[in-house]
Amino acid sequence: MGPGEPLWLDEDRQAALEWIAYDESLCPGCRTDRSETMDPAADDSYETVALRCHKCAARERAGKKFAADESADTSGLYIAVLDGPRFVMMGDDG
Repeated sequence: MGPGEPLWLDEDRQAALEWIAYDESLCPGCRTDRSETMDPAADDSYETVALRCHKCAARERAGKKFAADESADTSGLYIAVLDGPRFVMMGDDG
């Protein structure tokens, strides 16, 4: 891109507008086309199953421990989940 050249070409702007329109056509919860999922005829068309992500569950349990401790400083706290036995701390010879 040189001096005086546009940052966005007409094709770029058109593609961005199309993407926005597409994104807005999706259900914010499941990211599926609203015309399908919000059609009254689709009522009772979907089955559900409860699944648990054990990695997310571990992170949430750790967060609850911090939240329960009123003296804990949670400012800027991010709880990372390490991948079990595959994770080796630097300097760990085991």
